[in-house]
Amino acid sequence: MHGSRPEPIHLKTINMRIALRDSLWLGAVGAVLVTNSLLMVHPASPGWYAWLGVPIQGLLFVGMMEGFHQAVHFNLHDWRPANMLLGRLFGAFHGLGFTAYRRFHLEHHALTNTPSDPERFFYEKAISGWMMFLVPFVALVRNANVINRGAYVPEGEYRSHRRELLSLVAARSLMVALTIFYPLSMLWLYWVPYLVFFLVELMIAQSQHYFSAERPVAPKGVEHYAEGVNIRLPAALGFLILYTNHHATHHVKASLKWYEVPAQRRRDAALVREVGLLQFAYRCLREGGKKWSVSSTTKEIS
Repeated sequence: MHGSRPEPIHLKTINMRIALRDSLWLGAVGAVLVTNSLLMVHPASPGWYAWLGVPIQGLLFVGMMEGFHQAVHFNLHDWRPANMLLGRLFGAFHGLGFTAYRRFHLEHHALTNTPSDPERFFYEKAISGWMMFLVPFVALVRNANVINRGAYVPEGEYRSHRRELLSLVAARSLMVALTIFYPLSMLWLYWVPYLVFFLVELMIAQSQHYFSAERPVAPKGVEHYAEGVNIRLPAALGFLILYTNHHATHHVKASLKWYEVPAQRRRDAALVREVGLLQFAYRCLREGGKKWSVSSTTKEIS
């Protein structure tokens, strides 16, 4: 019989197991999101719960951003179409095009901290400490605009990129429409949690390469531990944000599932550099955001 060889049965079984495990982990996070949302707006819920639910909701929004990040690696779920669907939904929710971010981010992985790293455009002008805490959305919106320009999108994917940009407008329009019809519910479910999201997401994003300088060649493997730090958080909070606080470990082994990252971090404990979230926030308040710095080695080579 001609054609491609059938996939071995044992590989199918492994893939099914991975897909099921992916689904269960995502289902657990989704269940927390749905439960928290219902408790925040249900008439029978105690009035004080909204004040607890808002930070939880904001952290879950950070988790959705990490889900988007995992999807562009086609690693959120073992079934590729699930990555495409969830990635585009999460991207629309957060104002980022899937195709543009995928190309931008994969380039960042290949060229981390080198002169050609696309993320250098995020940090060419550092933001002040007070701006990070009072108007954190300024930096994140600026970064989103850099990504959505689609500078790294190949010509063959540009039509998809344009459609995704339209979906961002549609998603924002939907949120505004829902706010008009359900103002109080949307205030607690979406707008106020988004303030929490902006602050935490900016802290996480800044921490990822805050202490590193430009280098001539991108790091490989465990060399990434010398280029980035992990943010130390309680395990429960890490779960809500899909362990995006372990970003250095992700760079060391980007093929890891998000729920496998903490175990890898423990295995690499002797190499990992960690800083507490509040400790890092205090440093940012005192010194401001990351500014792209050129190492002496890079200057000499150039």
